[in-house]
Amino acid sequence: MNGGEPYVRGAYHALGFRFETSDIAWVGDPNQYDYEAIAAAEPDLIIMLNTDPENYDNLSLIAPTVSIENWNESFLDCYREVANIAGALDAFACRCAVWEAHSAKLRSL
Repeated sequence: MNGGEPYVRGAYHALGFRFETSDIAWVGDPNQYDYEAIAAAEPDLIIMLNTDPENYDNLSLIAPTVSIENWNESFLDCYREVANIAGALDAFACRCAVWEAHSAKLRSL
């Protein structure tokens, strides 16, 4: 998929999201962070999965870091929490509307 380039599962098809057409940088796999790429992005905030305290400690050296603990909830609830942390609930609502429209279209097939 995506010619072997990184993509965001779910957002690739449902929202048409592509790294190459956004200002979001790929900074490594969630299981193997690229600390140099993260530092080069000069983030204001890092949001990570609550999986490994060592990663949290290392990422906290780069920028303020928030560890999300509720990844067992629905993916929309997780994304809503990330949007809330980032102060982007309005953008989340717009993208959620696009998601709902795409989902309704697929259900009608």
